[in-house]
Amino acid sequence: MFEPHLLRWGLVPDGDPITTSAARLLPVVRSGEPAMLKLAFEEHERSGGVVMEWWDGEGAARVLARDGDALLLERATG
Repeated sequence: MFEPHLLRWGLVPDGDPITTSAARLLPVVRSGEPAMLKLAFEEHERSGGVVMEWWDGEGAARVLARDGDALLLERATG
């Protein structure tokens, strides 16, 4: 499920997958920076990715890359 995106974006897994009712997430590292790979399978999550990209990190995690149902997000801390 995650493999095509790991290869496409040069990601290394950095923890166990997280499953929610609307998405699967995987902590990853890209170029030494922590990030989160998110695969949405509910419409509201897919459309939310477009909105998050438009917000450009203002009030939400920054979208580093987007491809269909997949988002690469900066990893939130705290």
